[in-house]
Amino acid sequence: MIILNNDLYKCKDNATIQTIIEDNNFVFKLLVVKLNGEVIEDYLWQQTTVNEGDDLQVIHLFGGG
Repeated sequence: MIILNNDLYKCKDNATIQTIIEDNNFVFKLLVVKLNGEVIEDYLWQQTTVNEGDDLQVIHLFGGG
């Protein structure tokens, strides 16, 4: 179990950030991802795995006027 956006979430062993994003249909163009408080750049999502107890925040940015 990890914490995903402040909720408990069960993911597969060795799940990557990219897999979690796809499984949860986070489709916004501008996403900010923080793993245990550290921003993870999008080019690292495919290779960064999450571990038991990690805190993953996937935040979408939007603008308006």
